[in-house]
Amino acid sequence: MPCKLSRRITFAENDTENAMPKSIFDLPNTNKAKQECMAMCEYVIKKINFDAVKNRRESVYA
Repeated sequence: MPCKLSRRITFAENDTENAMPKSIFDLPNTNKAKQECMAMCEYVIKKINFDAVKNRRESVYA
């Protein structure tokens, strides 16, 4: 995988009912934990989209 999610206290701190901010995505763009999350999300989205397109093409030619 070209990106990874490190074990960070930021994730644990943001995983409580009264956490502020409510989401890791509410942190500033300069936050290292948010940058890692965004990179992982982009990787997964691209992977899903690629697989979906690939599967559609295969079903057309099947």
